[in-house]
Amino acid sequence: MIRGLAHLMRMRSRKSTHNSSTSQILPFHRLSTESFAYQIATLSFLSPEIRALAPLFSWDELGATMCVKLLPGDLEYSASPLLGRHRNLFKLIYEVSCLCGQDNIPEDRAREARGQDDNLEAMLEELDKTSSSCLDLKDEDLTYENETKLYIISTQLLTFKLQEPNAPINHPRIRSLSDTALTLLRLCKVSTLCSDFFCWPVLILGYNVLQEKDMHFLNEKLVELWQTSYCGQIKRTAAVLNDVWNFRRRQRRLGGSEEGHLLSNASDPFDELLDTQKSTHPER
Repeated sequence: MIRGLAHLMRMRSRKSTHNSSTSQILPFHRLSTESFAYQIATLSFLSPEIRALAPLFSWDELGATMCVKLLPGDLEYSASPLLGRHRNLFKLIYEVSCLCGQDNIPEDRAREARGQDDNLEAMLEELDKTSSSCLDLKDEDLTYENETKLYIISTQLLTFKLQEPNAPINHPRIRSLSDTALTLLRLCKVSTLCSDFFCWPVLILGYNVLQEKDMHFLNEKLVELWQTSYCGQIKRTAAVLNDVWNFRRRQRRLGGSEEGHLLSNASDPFDELLDTQKSTHPER
């Protein structure tokens, strides 16, 4: 389905070059474009074949469709039910996902990840600036802010690890980002209309939690998401994280009873997910 959408996006972008009138872009076009952008951003992590679709579309062309104001007086993002005003965040998530497993030089990958991390920090600063300037923040605005920060900080877990591939899972920066993201997730409420929205940050967090209580919380969140939507990606995420958490438990049994204690010579699932060890430990 995703490949078919990619071809559709390419056909539509070619057609738009011959007819630049925005009147030809219907609400359905914008919604399908946002859906495609969201899916490739959040599914590409566990599906390398989705990352291979990059030559079939252009993010600039997707953005041109998503910028269209469908009604007079619309804000650019007011008709954006999926990505909201931070659609560039999902572009960034896709680009970070594509960095994982690449055979480029580790230093080059770290430099790209550092640039992406700077963009993420700028997004956080923008959110904080907006909320601090508004004395009476509405509930829906606060919800949007928390959800966006959850995605940003989850992505920062990836950019940090790409910059520091040898950093252990109990590194202070990883632990700080994980704790912040967990706090934000606890503030977020599952909506029936978009219950799988939290599946991606739960996946990233699931690879980084060490304590049993956090694993239990994330598992309960996945159960809540599943019972609301019955989305197959939630089931897949639960199966993947179950293996990760069993690994963590085995490590604790082998290394001692202390929560978060890991054996230094272990191949961590987070390293395997990002495929960082391949570039940092070449064959001799």
